[in-house]
Amino acid sequence: MRFPDSMPPRSRRLAALMPALLFWAIPSAVHGQMRMLSADTPFELSVSQGVEEGQGHVIIVQAAIDYRSLVFMKRGGRFEARYRVYVDLGKAMRGLPRGDVWEETVRVDTYRETRASNRKSTVRRSFRAMPGDYTVKVIMEVLDTSRRFEREGRIRSGGVGAG
Repeated sequence: MRFPDSMPPRSRRLAALMPALLFWAIPSAVHGQMRMLSADTPFELSVSQGVEEGQGHVIIVQAAIDYRSLVFMKRGGRFEARYRVYVDLGKAMRGLPRGDVWEETVRVDTYRETRASNRKSTVRRSFRAMPGDYTVKVIMEVLDTSRRFEREGRIRSGGVGAG
């Protein structure tokens, strides 16, 4: 690399080192950011469509919350966590529910189970669907705390009776 002669020698050395410093700094910054994004997932969301007996064409909402995102209380010799699930399909449909709200309870025997990284509480609900595009919003609210997690998924539905 050629520098102007008017540049002081110290500045030239620093300028010569810049490409090497950038090569080292940029990948590590991106790598750190990727780790943060993957570690900051309190729950997983899956939105799909299918056909269920008695309902016809449905939108299937599945969510799994990490035990470490829940707050467990000791009750009767066991550990218990309660959370509320809100599902909103984002679109009013004549005669069909727009979503649902329900509560779930998780019980385990030991404190160690409450902190296990591979344990999740999973929920699944299906909703009859008309043809169209949907933005499905799911909120998981840990009861008796201020913890609240939100995620969205998008899907295009073929609709009731679609084949």
